[in-house]
Amino acid sequence: MSSATITLAAARIAQGKQDKLYLGNLSSLRDWGYARDYVRVHVADFCRTTSPRTFVIATGEQHSVASSASWPSTMWAIELEFIGEGMNEKGIDKATGKTVIEVSPDFYRPTDVVNLWGDPSKAKRELGWNPTKTTF
Repeated sequence: MSSATITLAAARIAQGKQDKLYLGNLSSLRDWGYARDYVRVHVADFCRTTSPRTFVIATGEQHSVASSASWPSTMWAIELEFIGEGMNEKGIDKATGKTVIEVSPDFYRPTDVVNLWGDPSKAKRELGWNPTKTTF
């Protein structure tokens, strides 16, 4: 699920055009980055090299799926409270008490890798890339 999909869902929920956003493991930690920043580093690498090289392109920071779903909601004046855990975790709109984020069995992975993040130090060092130019 991309941050653009989450942002669109937050806007649609705030406007009454959508009831809920269904996600997978809300407590899983991911290395969320901005696609445009990733494209920039790939172009920079491609333009500078004459031989293949390998880089980890990541921010080096972790944020939960729940926190990723929370930040666009603040733009639409939805304050979320997360309750429960695992398949029973959900995001509640504090103002209305309505469940607006729910875990879907279709997206939930019982054996999910909880922590996914990369070490961008080589890309920083050799390409001068700032992986957090666009902050979370």
